[in-house]
Amino acid sequence: MKMRLSHILIVLTLISCEMVVDVDVPPPPELLVLNSTFDSEGNWSAKVSKNQYILDEDPPVFFNDATLTVTRPDGSSFSLETKPPSDDFFYDAYLYSYKDESVFYGEPYLISAEKEGFPIATSASVIPKPVQILLYEIDTTTFFDQQGLNTWNGDNKLSVTFQDVEGESFYGLRLKTMVLYYGFNYETQTEEIDTVDRYVYLETENPIVEDYMNSSKELVFTDQSFAGKEYNFVARFSGNDIQGADLVTIEFLTITEAYYAYKSSQRLQEWVDGDPFAAPVNVRSNIENGHGIFAGIGIDTVQIQL
Repeated sequence: MKMRLSHILIVLTLISCEMVVDVDVPPPPELLVLNSTFDSEGNWSAKVSKNQYILDEDPPVFFNDATLTVTRPDGSSFSLETKPPSDDFFYDAYLYSYKDESVFYGEPYLISAEKEGFPIATSASVIPKPVQILLYEIDTTTFFDQQGLNTWNGDNKLSVTFQDVEGESFYGLRLKTMVLYYGFNYETQTEEIDTVDRYVYLETENPIVEDYMNSSKELVFTDQSFAGKEYNFVARFSGNDIQGADLVTIEFLTITEAYYAYKSSQRLQEWVDGDPFAAPVNVRSNIENGHGIFAGIGIDTVQIQL
């Protein structure tokens, strides 16, 4: 009996022992984060920041003095630039942009981002040829309560019908509103009126869009369930999100596989953020010597005057 008791005590002692070991996790090498998209309408935009340590709780550090060079498929090149300082309420000092008059479908554009103290980040992407909207339907009704105040209603319908192209394809849908913005110029002491583009949150019950990718300003999906067929995609939005708009634009996107992988992994990371039992998610990247996304987008649009 004494022997058994001593064995039990030894086992309990071994089980209850623990050792805490502090491990220093070395910070990653400093790399540039380049997020840049360009579309079939010649619109280029980019932002450049620094990658962060996994335990870093500070906001990202953005740069407006990086050198961004784009080489077109024909060998010509141009630079993306930030805009001069402005009193505009929506001015973004860290947004690089360019308007290109030439478009090459399916041929690679090259981009390089240079910033002192960092390796040169590079990538390549193409502009997919836009798939056309064959039919569309949109409910532009807004809703008000008895006091005349707008109320939330997420049952406005937006649908687009299109013909899927050969091969594995990736698509996206956005709804853009144009509203008037009333500002004040302190230099001239006068009111100014400007137009502002704003994207609306969309939701869908279509199972081809994963739950974690729903309720977004840009729904993205693949053609796996309707390859080669004509397809109707339906989304819903709140009519109050377009209340006061003068114009709405349906944007149907033909996107690259890299952009789809980036957006879906980004949304999944946001979905599991804060869940201690979720597996970690790495956001997909196609940037060499850096992180982020460089992607061309084919856009077909329909504008509706309200």
